[in-house]
Amino acid sequence: MKKTMLVALTLLLPAGQAQLWATPHATVAQPILAAFSGEGDIWHQGDVRLELDRVGQRVIGIYVTAPQAQTEAVARGILAAWGAPETAVPDLQKLLDDPGFQKQVSGQLFEELDQSGGSAVHVRLRGGQWEVYTAIKVHDTAAFPPVTSALGNETAQARIDIASDYQCPYCNQLWQGRRWPSGGANPVCTG
Repeated sequence: MKKTMLVALTLLLPAGQAQLWATPHATVAQPILAAFSGEGDIWHQGDVRLELDRVGQRVIGIYVTAPQAQTEAVARGILAAWGAPETAVPDLQKLLDDPGFQKQVSGQLFEELDQSGGSAVHVRLRGGQWEVYTAIKVHDTAAFPPVTSALGNETAQARIDIASDYQCPYCNQLWQGRRWPSGGANPVCTG
């Protein structure tokens, strides 16, 4: 079953990832979430609760809780994270309805990362309730190399690490969590 989930998710991932890191408005405005209503970060469809996890004005994850029978709404919440089309719902719903998969995730956490390690899906079915979190990986400050060209006071209380241009090879390496080769100088991004 784990392999089935991986195959299902990796087929969906390449087309998406756009909605994670989008604004909350863009995330909830997707047609796949048309049946949900709410405001701010909390949205509902009957007993199903969808909560946006944000950093500032960017969505980094979607948390869905729902009764076990509400697999279509759970599938919509998962797929909304990647901006997937409506046509992807039946396949993911079929997986969530599968008794073998439900047994696998019953009471325990099932985790899958996409091929790049940049996003994750955490699924649990506990006490007849789905708990699903779909997120992009947010790197700890330790993932960033020491800065040799910093401006300002090195002992300041606040520090901002920016990887803003993902087409820039150095920013992309930071985003993907790669460390710089040891012993060599850290590249400087002027992007």
